[in-house]
Amino acid sequence: MRAPVTPLSRHIGAWRLVACVGVAALAAAVAGCEENSGSNAGGGQGGAGPTGGGLDLAGTAQNVRGAVRGVESGINQQQQRTLDAANEAIGGLGGQGGEVAAAGLAWSVPAGLGWERVEGVRPPRAAELRFGPGREGEIVFFAFGPGQGGDAASNINRWASQVLGPQGLPAEPVISERDVGGVRVTIAQLRGTYQSGSPGQAPVPKPGYVLIGAVVEGPGQTAFVRFTAPEAMAPEHGEAFKRMVQTVRAR
Repeated sequence: MRAPVTPLSRHIGAWRLVACVGVAALAAAVAGCEENSGSNAGGGQGGAGPTGGGLDLAGTAQNVRGAVRGVESGINQQQQRTLDAANEAIGGLGGQGGEVAAAGLAWSVPAGLGWERVEGVRPPRAAELRFGPGREGEIVFFAFGPGQGGDAASNINRWASQVLGPQGLPAEPVISERDVGGVRVTIAQLRGTYQSGSPGQAPVPKPGYVLIGAVVEGPGQTAFVRFTAPEAMAPEHGEAFKRMVQTVRAR
C-alpha cells in the first residue's frame, strides 16, 4: 500500500496562512504607529517628532513595512523551491504526473528520462510516451477489453514478425516471466530491423532497433505494452522500461 501523499497545494496554502497572519499583525502595528504619530503631531505639546528627541514613529512604520516585504519574499522563495522540487520529481512528464493507466492497471513512470506523454491517443491505445532527440523512441500501452488481444504466445509471435533478423526472418525473442503482486508479466525482447507502421499501411524498415513487448495479465483484462527504440537507447531506456513494467498494480 502506497503511503498517502500530502498535496503540494496544501503545503502552499499553509504557508500563505502563516504569511497572512504575520502580515496582518505587522499591518496593525503600522496602523497603530501612524495613528499615534498623527495624534501626537496634532496635540502640540509633548509631541515626539523626529526633531523632538523622542521615538521616530515614521521610521518605525517604515521598518515594519520592510519587515512585511521580507516575510512575503521569504514565502515566495519557499514556494518556488518546493515547486522546483516537485517538477524535478515529475521529470520528463511535463507536469502530468508519474503514473500511466491501462486495462484497469497502473504503472509508475520513471523520472528524469525525458519520457513525454502524447496527448489525444485513440483506442486501442490507452497511453503513449515518446523520448529521444527526435522522439524516435516510443512506448505504447494497449487495452483491447476483457478477453481480447490474445495470449502471451500469440503476441510474442506477432512482435517477432515485426522485427527481422539478418536473413530477413523473424528475430528470436528473449523471454522472461514473473509474477508481480498476483499480476502475470511476460516480457519479450527482440533486436533487428523493426517494421514500423500501422495496420493496413506499408511497413517502414528501421534497422538497428530494439522491440521490448510486455503482456500484463491483470485480474479483469490484459494490457500490452510495447517499447521500440534504436539500439543505442536500449541500455538506458530499455532497462528503465523493464523496471517500469514491473511496477504494475491493479487500480
